[in-house]
Amino acid sequence: MFKQGVHQTKVRVGFYTQILGLGETPMYTTIKNLAVPNGSKSRNLGGLCNFWRAAENLKVDDDMTWAVS
Repeated sequence: MFKQGVHQTKVRVGFYTQILGLGETPMYTTIKNLAVPNGSKSRNLGGLCNFWRAAENLKVDDDMTWAVS
């Protein structure tokens, strides 16, 4: 969970992980870099190992990578 404000951290959302912004609206909590990796070192496999990951009530600036299945 992230308090409202701007967070200059790189967040890697892992398996069975959820990140939440605690601001009143998504505009109150900003994450500078958000990465949901593929789950495999091979780019050819796609995001098949990325089930049950979530990001809610936050805004992402700069870089965002979100692999999906």
